[in-house]
Amino acid sequence: MKTPRRIYWTADEDLQCAILASMGFSTKMICDRTGLSPCQVAYRLHKAKIKRAEYRNGESRMAERVMDMVTPGSRQGIRDVLGLKVIS
Repeated sequence: MKTPRRIYWTADEDLQCAILASMGFSTKMICDRTGLSPCQVAYRLHKAKIKRAEYRNGESRMAERVMDMVTPGSRQGIRDVLGLKVIS
């Protein structure tokens, strides 16, 4: 077990934890990627005031940015993203 330490938002695992959580990923996935324990992940999310439900509900800034990036402006663009073919 790792010894407790302060949270440094410049540390790779702390920053990665915050980013992954703000994208709605699960605690298990964050633990696997960062090497943090579930309690360490929960504590960091509490300190950063990150709520994954806001991403899943489309209410966070990260969710808005992702939706803007993946939502094409035209119907043809939507069909291309979804891999749909028009049957004539």
